[in-house]
Parts: sequence; structure tokens; C-alpha cells
Amino acid sequence: MPPSRDGESLVTIGMQVFDREVPVTDFSFLSKPAELKIHWPDPWDSRFSAESLNRKAQDGTSTFLYIEPREVRHETLIRVRELAPWIGETTEVGQTLSPQRSALIVNQAASFLASRNPVTIDGKSVQPSNATAKLLELTSQGFQLVEPGKEVSVNNAFIGAILSFSSADLPEQVTVTWDMFDEEITRVATISNDIAGPFFGAVTPEDHQFHWQNHLLQYEEASVTQIPVEQQTRQNPAVALITGIISAVSLGFFLLRRGKVAKRASCVAMIAAASATVAFSGYLPDLPWKKFEPPEPQVAEDILRSMVENLNTVTLEISPAARKAELAHIVTAASLGDIATEVERGLAIRTPGGSLATVTGIRDLKLERIDPTLKPGGFSTLAKWTVKAQGGHWGHPHIRAVTFRVLAEVIPDSGQWKLDGLTVIEARDPNA
Repeated sequence: MPPSRDGESLVTIGMQVFDREVPVTDFSFLSKPAELKIHWPDPWDSRFSAESLNRKAQDGTSTFLYIEPREVRHETLIRVRELAPWIGETTEVGQTLSPQRSALIVNQAASFLASRNPVTIDGKSVQPSNATAKLLELTSQGFQLVEPGKEVSVNNAFIGAILSFSSADLPEQVTVTWDMFDEEITRVATISNDIAGPFFGAVTPEDHQFHWQNHLLQYEEASVTQIPVEQQTRQNPAVALITGIISAVSLGFFLLRRGKVAKRASCVAMIAAASATVAFSGYLPDLPWKKFEPPEPQVAEDILRSMVENLNTVTLEISPAARKAELAHIVTAASLGDIATEVERGLAIRTPGGSLATVTGIRDLKLERIDPTLKPGGFSTLAKWTVKAQGGHWGHPHIRAVTFRVLAEVIPDSGQWKLDGLTVIEARDPNA
């Protein structure tokens, strides 16, 4: 206990307490006497008498719903000691898991949890399109992924499972029926997450369904939009009007004059004026010998910004086939396969748990260089921009910034601007 005078603490003591590798507290300040009650059968249940000192993560099992633009995810955090009886494993307090046994438990957990706790979307039973699991440990910094090859104590080891369900549209209702209750698991904390924020609850044997209801009133689904090529024309309405009048007067002279010389002069003047009228009206069609120039720098920047926004939307798709289908709207057919691979390799941002992060903002877009392409009217550019991306898994939000440096080639194709080449040179933390 800290020194005190007249019941008032003279100092505060910063502390963090562990019982057999399990954090009993987060980093806390001890300002008055408190009693630590050690639970010898399982250090997970060791507690301080002052509740404010105990760690925030008190649930041995928690389950989460994430409602994303293209998928629904059901995620679970469960202590290895609580999961073990369900998958035929036996554990003891203080036991150390070898990397080999950890890998076996992780594989068993992924397949087992994929078959339990059924999920319905808009009243229809669904099966996960993908099921993964990771080994985590609760440390002084919270839940951390266990590095491959590392031993871990079963006392603070967790399995983090992620079940993904494809959803083309934002659903109206999602329900999880939790069916894993026993002597150890009598209450499971629940959190549902959508763009409006997290919603907290719990399931018990008496009330074992976990619901998410769509209450979003102003949700707009992101979609890929084509970028039209705006023809650069030389319009001058005043000149077009004057030459039009000259053309009309010349036609009148041509009809009224009888001499051959006068008629020829009127005809020449009429043809010249009519040609000028069409040219300055801006409706002269593109001619085969017309030279197509790349767009002006500001126009090129606007085109690339729209392209980047589209690429961010493409990365929301959870399957390679869906990403490729969306890219087809903004990528030339000849380059579709290569660019789809490059988007997955270089532009998709993932959370530590493996789920896709969503880009919520683009800033500092700069075209460092603009060059004409071999294909008329296009441009290649070395560009740089920074995005803000956010995602979440197992109840923890992740927000990060990523700066990209990219070599892109954009050309006009059937009246639309399309990517014809893409190489991600660099993707890094802007503060690194």
C-alpha cells in the first residue's frame, strides 16, 4: 500500500500485476490499499478487491459481428482452456504449448468453429465462404498474435477465429445462435459493428441469440464508376456566329449574281465561311490525321483521382473473381489479369487478423511526372498519394495511414478512361 497521511495517499504507484503470465490488471495507479485475491485453480480468475484495478478483458469467450460493404464476418475470441474440451484436447494450468501443438489446435479450432453457432442473414441459413483461426496471447499491450515458432503459456493463450460470409448488399438482419455453453462458458460477451459504431450485449443459455438489425438510414453503397473522356474542342461561339452570317450572305450573292466570276467568288467565300463556322462551333468530328495530345496536368490529376477512388472500391470485394469483375469497368481487356494481380498484391490493405480494411480518405495526391503513351491521347504518370484505412477484428479497431507510390498508364478506350498499366512501387507508413 502507498504511504498515506490522514487517510489520503501521499503518492500514487504505477503498477501492472501478473499471475502466472496472465495480466490481472492493465497499467494502473495504486492510490489506496487493495487486496489481491489469487485464484489458484486458474490465474484467469485472480482479482483485486478494487474493481477499478482489474483488467478490462474479463471474458474468456467473446463473439463479434462485423457488417461490411461486401461481407458479414462472425468472429470469436476464446481461451484455449475453454475451447479445449470441445475439440478433444486436455490442458493444465501452467502448461506450455509447443509450436507444433499450437498449430494443431489452431487448425482444429478453425474447422470446429466453422460448424458451430449457426448464422442467418435475412432469415436464410448461410455457410462461411472462408474460415481462419489465429493463436493469440493476452499481454500487457492487449491481445497480440503469437509469432510462428514461439511457445506460449496455455494460461493466457486464445484462439481468434474469423468466419466470412459473402453479401452482395448490406443485409437487413443478421442473427447468430450461440450453441457452445458448458460449466466454463456460461456467458459470452457480444459486440456488433457497423459504420454507426459498436453495440454491446451478451448471450446466455437462456437468451442465446445475438442479433444485428439494419438501422442505417443514409447508407450509400460504394460502386465503381466509369470515367468518360471529355473531347477537347475549340469552341468560339462569336466567331462561329460571324462566319455563319458571312456564309449566309455569300449564299445570297451566289443566288442573285449572274456573272461567272462573281458566282465563283461567292461560292469560295461561302465554303470558307461554312467551314469556319463548323470548326469554331466545336462540332468538327475527329479526323484520322488529328494528333491526340495527353490531357493537361490538372485534368490528368482529376482522372487519376477518380481512378484511385475506383480502385479503393474494388478492394472492398472479398474474392479475386469479384475484384476482377469490378476492375473490368475501368481497366483495358488486355491488361485486366495483370492489374487484378497487382491490385491484390500492392493496394489491398489488411488488418493483423487478415480482414480487408476500408479506405476512408485520400490526401496529398501528386503526379510527379506525366508522359504521353504510345497509344494516342493517353498518359503515363508516376504518382503518389496517402490513404486513411480502417478495419477491425475481435473487437479492436485498427486505423492506419498508407502512402503509395505508383506507376500508372491511363488511355482513352471506347469513350472512357481506362487503366492500361499499374505497378505499385512502394506502400509504406507515411511517418516511417
